[in-house]
Amino acid sequence: MINGKKIVVVTPAGRKRYMEILFQYLLKERDIIDEYRIWVNTQEQEDINYFNSLKEQYPDFVTLDSRFYDAGNMDGIYQFFDKCIDSDTVYIRLDDDMVWVEDNFIRKMAEFRINNPTPFLIYGTILNNAIIDSVLQNLGMYDWFPILNYDCLDSVGWNDPYVCEMKHRYLIDNFLSKSIKLPFLFRGWVCKYFERVSINRISWYGEEFAKFGGKVGIYEEEWLSTEYPKEINKPNLIFGGAYCVHYAFHRQRPYLDTTDILEKYKQLIDKK
Repeated sequence: MINGKKIVVVTPAGRKRYMEILFQYLLKERDIIDEYRIWVNTQEQEDINYFNSLKEQYPDFVTLDSRFYDAGNMDGIYQFFDKCIDSDTVYIRLDDDMVWVEDNFIRKMAEFRINNPTPFLIYGTILNNAIIDSVLQNLGMYDWFPILNYDCLDSVGWNDPYVCEMKHRYLIDNFLSKSIKLPFLFRGWVCKYFERVSINRISWYGEEFAKFGGKVGIYEEEWLSTEYPKEINKPNLIFGGAYCVHYAFHRQRPYLDTTDILEKYKQLIDKK
């Protein structure tokens, strides 16, 4: 709890191999996280067994939320938001393939959210996120990379698996493995055109979602990042003070899985 606000972290989870990394980072901030809620978004029994084991091992920390699973619907996660509408509660969503999270990330995000109640959503600085990487490139990061266009589905920043690998190796070799602070900080970037941004890491107020009962559109990313903020005229905001790393989009993953990138992130968490 921070400043009288309950802090609930949620993860749409279906993949043990990523969650084993992310969960270790969240345990480091267990003192301020009131609840870690796993949205069980899979039918793979090995993954489900892992989530159940976390619940058994940490019964006062981990809760599970299971819903109808449709393997043919890539956007079935929209179902889970209707239980994220409690007042005086800050919700922070992290995708299960967030493979690196900076120290005090949850605290920084929660405090910024509490101190900035106006935006509908607040994003963290998500590395390997097409829009955010484009912003960072314009600030001087990734300066030798191909042009990363300001487009959620950019053919380079979102689609290209080889550029994705370049990003990860650049981050690991220059910053993460050396515990060097990432240098490109900015207070906030307002998505004033209601542009679509990948929602790998977002935060919202429960009472704001209670206004529509947590009933988000089936295509949750477009609805949350573009449609509803535009309807209520409350642009989302990217917070520049809290970094995390997203492993891969589905177009990037088949190639990235042939590399040693995931193993390198496992080594980083073992080191820490």
